[in-house]
Parts: sequence; structure tokens; C-alpha cells
Amino acid sequence: MPTVDRIVEWALKNPPEKLFRYQPPKIKRVEMFLLRNKLYATSPKWFKDPLDTVVPLDTSGKRSEWVARLDKLIDEQAPNMPKAEREQRVAMALDSGLHIKMEEESKQALRDATGIVCLTDQEDNQFMWENYAKKGRGFCVCFDYSQADPVLGEAIPVQYLPEHPTYRYVDVNVRDVIVELMVTKLTKWKQEKEWRLVYLDTPDSFQGFTPTSLRAIVLGPKSSKNFVRRCKKMIKKRRYPTKIYKIIKNKNAKGTRMVLL
Repeated sequence: MPTVDRIVEWALKNPPEKLFRYQPPKIKRVEMFLLRNKLYATSPKWFKDPLDTVVPLDTSGKRSEWVARLDKLIDEQAPNMPKAEREQRVAMALDSGLHIKMEEESKQALRDATGIVCLTDQEDNQFMWENYAKKGRGFCVCFDYSQADPVLGEAIPVQYLPEHPTYRYVDVNVRDVIVELMVTKLTKWKQEKEWRLVYLDTPDSFQGFTPTSLRAIVLGPKSSKNFVRRCKKMIKKRRYPTKIYKIIKNKNAKGTRMVLL
């Protein structure tokens, strides 16, 4: 599996020109982008795909390997614990199987405590409109991408693999590989061409972005007249130059076109 360093190296050589965020038709979301200049970093526990960001770790390992792992964890959390007490706790955990439960709970807590902003380099993507913008009733925000940008410049491209990689608990520190696993998805999702901003220990949180990086908002082909009206009214309140477009279906030909409102 590619390491985060290799993924980032690829991103530096293949930067997207723009990044997009598809959203349902909620005016509060529009306000969040246009007037508050915020992104929302969601905990993976709310994601549609139940396997997204799941950390599949193997519990196999020799007893001596587990003793070394648990001893190290105790040393990190309670360095002053007497040796005899430490050995007794490690033995009790291994004999009862409690070590597996503890590792699984710790892994789940770390996953749930991560905030993720999902972006894509795909403009006017039918799949994205259908699945993330209420079947075309929502909207999409367009950001200029720059590696120098303090926020969007930290976006990491998702790697799509045929199956999730597996690590042994005794071989890794979960926290060391969590970002890598947060940007890995199954190949069935590769049409999303996703980029992610990953925030450890800050789930379900608002994250600011550089206001001038937001260049346009695009309304879906099925967005209601009322939603269009409210978005046009709101964009007039924005302090930074931002265009508003709408996807229109071609009357006499297949496909769509983007019209400036």
C-alpha cells in the first residue's frame, strides 16, 4: 500500500487545477461557504459507505509480541507503574482476551475522532450530483487549488485499491497509519476521484478556508427556483468576488451546459 508520503509526493507532481465540494440543497450549507468561509469536517461514522475509513487490523501475533506491545503502551500511559504491577496487568489482559477488546475500542475511537472534508477534482460529474447533491437538486462549490494554500494545499488524493490493506496490531501504532487509511477507498468508488482534508482529533467541526480560494458556486440541474433565488440573494452579500452558475439541460441535444446567472 502506498504510504502517505508517497501519496503526497504524487499529489505534488499532479496538482488539480480546482477542487469541488458537492452538497445537498440546504441554504445553511450555502451560508456556511459564502458568508462564513467554513468547511465542515465530518466524522467517518456518518459516511454512507460503512467500510469507508474502516481500519482492518489483524489480531494475530505471538504472546511475546503482544507482551511487548502492551508493555510499551502502559509505559507511554503510566510510565511510573511498578514493574510487577505492569506484568500482572499485561498477563491478565492476554489471558482474558481483554487486549483485543481494548485495541478494537481504541481503533474505533480514533476513527470516530477524525474529521474529514471530502472534495473532488471532478467538475459537473453526474455521479457526484446524484449521490452527494440530492440527485442534482443541490449545489457545488468550486475552489481554486494551490499547493501554497494553508488549507486546500493540505488536501490528499484518495488512493483506490481492490481491497482494504491489513496490518497486525503488534506491528503498527494505529495512530501512525490512520491518515493513510483515511485516504484509502475501494476501487468501486474511483469515479469520485476524491481528495480529502484530514483533521485528527477534531470530528464534526468547522474549519476555515482562504476566502479568495472560493471562486464559484454551481447550482444543480434540478435545483428549485426558490433555492436559486435564495442563493443569488446570498451571493450578493459575499465580500469576495464569486460567480454563480446553474447547470442547464440542453433542449435539442443530449448533455448539459453551465450558465452564468
